[in-house]
Amino acid sequence: MVVRAPRGEASGRSRKRRGPGRPSEPIEVRAIVDAARGEIARRGYDAVSLREVADKVGVSKAALYYHFPTKAELYDAVLEEDAAAMVELVSAARLDEGSFAERLDRLGALTCDYLGDRPAVARLFRGGHEAIEVIK
Repeated sequence: MVVRAPRGEASGRSRKRRGPGRPSEPIEVRAIVDAARGEIARRGYDAVSLREVADKVGVSKAALYYHFPTKAELYDAVLEEDAAAMVELVSAARLDEGSFAERLDRLGALTCDYLGDRPAVARLFRGGHEAIEVIK
């Protein structure tokens, strides 16, 4: 008699079935934050709706609300991630080494490289007045 492993277990991996109404693949919060960053940077905070962000990621609005109950919370997640990256950038600049001019050169070069590779982040920082309004 041959006993076969249930589907998905033959490779040593078990496949957990997702419940009805659940997406077939887990939602990556990072994809939501990245989509929001791009849309807000391109069109501005007020012009972007959570429905548009959900559509861009390919999830339902309810799924997006599960992770971010308000647009302000989603925007906060975008800004927190970008601010944390800038803090790391300042640490990488080794501001405790060298003359003022050398430190300023390092920080300037790292900042230009970082923002040059991430135009959406640069646009968000340039449009910082919207962040102040949201935080109020």
